[in-house]
Amino acid sequence: MLFFVSIVVRNYSGVGMKHVLITGGSSGIGKGLAKLYLQEGASVSLLARREEVLEEAKKELEQYRTKGASISIYKCDVTDEVDVKSTIESAIYEYGRIDVLITSAGFSRPGYFLEQGTSIFKKSFDINVFGTLYAIQTVLPYMEKQGSGKIVMISSGAGLIGIFGSSSYCSAKYAVRGLAEVLRAECKPKGIQVSIAYPPDTDTPMMEVNKDYKPAETKMIMGSGGFFTVKQVTEKIYNAVNKGKFAITIGLSLALLNRLGSLLLPIVNSGFDKKIARFQKSKS
Repeated sequence: MLFFVSIVVRNYSGVGMKHVLITGGSSGIGKGLAKLYLQEGASVSLLARREEVLEEAKKELEQYRTKGASISIYKCDVTDEVDVKSTIESAIYEYGRIDVLITSAGFSRPGYFLEQGTSIFKKSFDINVFGTLYAIQTVLPYMEKQGSGKIVMISSGAGLIGIFGSSSYCSAKYAVRGLAEVLRAECKPKGIQVSIAYPPDTDTPMMEVNKDYKPAETKMIMGSGGFFTVKQVTEKIYNAVNKGKFAITIGLSLALLNRLGSLLLPIVNSGFDKKIARFQKSKS
């Protein structure tokens, strides 16, 4: 109770400025969004598992920090519910409020379904789904107390269509999509905006690592499209969130899948099936 009182007093005293908290904020899309919010003049809290990477990210982001903005870093394991709760509460206490939560911590490990094993699925759900869930469960009561706030959930294009060789990642990102759909409806009457982003293949450290794990068929059907840059993806997400959009897609293909998925999926799947069949036949 005292914690809530402290939050409210600091909020209404005018001490706090816009506070943005980003899980997975030390690299990739999370770090790219941190840059944009710092340029806006917001105070940004970055959460990630590796302290040394957080320190490097903070040094890199200092050049984008405008007058009044600040950067705080917190070592946090998003798969640990207790750690997430205590870390986020510390960040909220530091700034007196929470205006934007971005859940960008993610994990992907491509591979054939029967070769992955349960442990890969568990890790994917622990980071992508429960890492998102724990953060939102912690932040939402404070946003309700304020009567305002924005929650931005980073899913993936893999949350819109099943991709050969991506069973653990697609299933987790589909789960994030379902959670976002429900939270949008429940949070809107409370003055809290929920957005979900479906980034395409993006030039991030995770994508670089995954190149060595992708099945040949996955590379064949997805590789020709190339990568979007972090700048392209984060600017689209940032602008769409500011406009109050719920579903955020980057690129025409994902925009069409998001709007016309039930009509387009049979066509897209048929095309993929034919390509994979030809590829496997040529290999044999």
